[in-house]
Amino acid sequence: MIAQDERSAFFVQTGGYVVGRNWWLSMHGTAPFGQLQIYDDRLVLRALFHTYQFQRDAIQSLSLIRRALSMGLRIEHSATRVPHLIVFWSSDIDELQERLEAADYRVGDTASNQSMKPTQSLVLRLRKDPHFCFKWLGGLFLSR
Repeated sequence: MIAQDERSAFFVQTGGYVVGRNWWLSMHGTAPFGQLQIYDDRLVLRALFHTYQFQRDAIQSLSLIRRALSMGLRIEHSATRVPHLIVFWSSDIDELQERLEAADYRVGDTASNQSMKPTQSLVLRLRKDPHFCFKWLGGLFLSR
């Protein structure tokens, strides 16, 4: 039996979430079905059917992420039995970042990172053996 301490959260914010193996194999929840709780020794994400806890020493990085019209907090971690992809979508990302930093969590800004921008279309110029290139790319649509 795991004993939970009765300390209250430093800060609580309601929002959406993405939890899963990757962006394609994940569960998405919209606000108000997600909740991020900040404690001095851990972060807790409460999703619709699960609660995920991240001890401070298991958190590898916290970074801001931008998708379409939303800003969120990505939690990269080494916790066991927790899905690899964890994102909390916040309606007030500035307040969340301030509260995390006040609790001594470092938040990196990757919102302007090239890898977070939508993928550009792939254009290949085929010359000698287009059949080989098509098979090598796994059947992707190729244009001239």
